[in-house]
Amino acid sequence: MAAEAWRVRTSPDCDREISGLPRLVREKVLDILIHLSEEPFPAQSLALRRYNDTYRIRLGSGNYRLIYRVDARRKTISVLRVGLRATVYRGMRDGR
Repeated sequence: MAAEAWRVRTSPDCDREISGLPRLVREKVLDILIHLSEEPFPAQSLALRRYNDTYRIRLGSGNYRLIYRVDARRKTISVLRVGLRATVYRGMRDGR
């Protein structure tokens, strides 16, 4: 029997960030979101030290990041931010 899929959620702000990405990066993000529903901790993910249950995945040539939080109890993945490495972490709070 197959394992239950994880729910992947994006906010309206995150949806806007994704729609504003270059086409190839946007396609990569959509592909990653599909795979996250099957495996929330892929090999290319890295836990962010200052943020609880929060991970990042490098996209494309490494200039873009996808930041997401895992709620293991609810089997939910919340995509927090998607954007350029230089700006994607701005405004994030410690431990959130």
